[in-house]
Amino acid sequence: MVYWVWVDGEEVFERTLTPEAAREGWWPAKVDLGPWAGREVRLTLETDPGPAGDGQGDWAGWGEVRLVDVAQAALATVDLDIRVIGAWSAGGVTEQEFLVEGKKAFSARRYQEALWWFGRAVEMKPSSAGPWYYVGRAYEGLKKPSLALAAFRRAEQQPDSWRIVSSLYFHIGWLSQTSSAKSLPLDKALELYDAALAADRFVGHWERIGTHYNRGDVLRRMGRLQEAIEEFRWVVKERPEHYWGNIWLGVVLWQANGDVAGAEEYLRRAIALKPQTKWAYRWLGKIYWETGRLEEATPIYRRVLEIDPQDQVALRFLRSRRNRVVSLDFDQLNTTFEGAPPEAILEWAVETFWPKIAMSSSFQMQSLPLLHMVSRIVPQLPIIFLDTGFHFAETLSFRDRLVQEWGA
Repeated sequence: MVYWVWVDGEEVFERTLTPEAAREGWWPAKVDLGPWAGREVRLTLETDPGPAGDGQGDWAGWGEVRLVDVAQAALATVDLDIRVIGAWSAGGVTEQEFLVEGKKAFSARRYQEALWWFGRAVEMKPSSAGPWYYVGRAYEGLKKPSLALAAFRRAEQQPDSWRIVSSLYFHIGWLSQTSSAKSLPLDKALELYDAALAADRFVGHWERIGTHYNRGDVLRRMGRLQEAIEEFRWVVKERPEHYWGNIWLGVVLWQANGDVAGAEEYLRRAIALKPQTKWAYRWLGKIYWETGRLEEATPIYRRVLEIDPQDQVALRFLRSRRNRVVSLDFDQLNTTFEGAPPEAILEWAVETFWPKIAMSSSFQMQSLPLLHMVSRIVPQLPIIFLDTGFHFAETLSFRDRLVQEWGA
């Protein structure tokens, strides 16, 4: 796009902008009309679609055109945002009003909108830690950890950071451990969490809980298990629904003290909190496995595979159980299952032979009851169907219907 200014037919200004450059924002410019001072002239502002012939969009036009005197000329091309901030300040608007709107958007998980509001608060008061802290929170919500970490570090540098220093240390420690290319050393992370708890200047109680949890996790990884137990106990007491707090408390009780009963209690609490998540099941299965309680471990690992059919720990355990087949007492099995319902036989077969077990079916009437049992008891069991090329179309249609309805 080409922009011209003419005075009585004489060109006094020309600027060519590409669409890409124009869309980056306003491009301020100034034309000196001093030579025509005191005279009546014809001032013309002209635009042209330019070499590319692209004149579409709101970028393809003049913006805020003003005639000002010499005293105002120095401010005329100052960045629009700066002038707007000056107008806000003159009108009594403070950064707190932007923070309030940003928090509303953040609570609704409209993180991009929240970032806009928090960014305006930073522009209003860049030397305050609070607005930078909330910018970091918005970037966390947008899953941009490097930008979040940078914002929290900016907040830490502000003179009033002491007011929220514990929250800043929590976020800096957590992001540095989980998102940095070079993870923060454990001893440095522990120093941050210790300092956060000593200052006890948190914005929200959830950050205090998070700091205790992260400190417990660092202690666990450092091998200081008894101290880790105390941290995880505190977390679970303050927030009983903390999934990983319950898991690690159970695991560390077992690792440090051999307390299997305590481990079971907290791992089963975690299972109740998130029954569709595999981690608590897997740790409970591991404890049963390593303490020789194989019969109890088997259904636990089967549940893991229902959630994640590719879980290698569960597959390895169930493969190891398959070796029992060599020493099976078939006479005893006949006696045991003589009057047993077919569901019990199916469950035993899956527990014993998994994952090297499958069912064959031609989707005829005799196999339908068994297929139905499989769909309810062990839906991940492979069903083998041999397409000979001679089946009736109705057979194939019926097969497809069962696959859709039962997941067979």
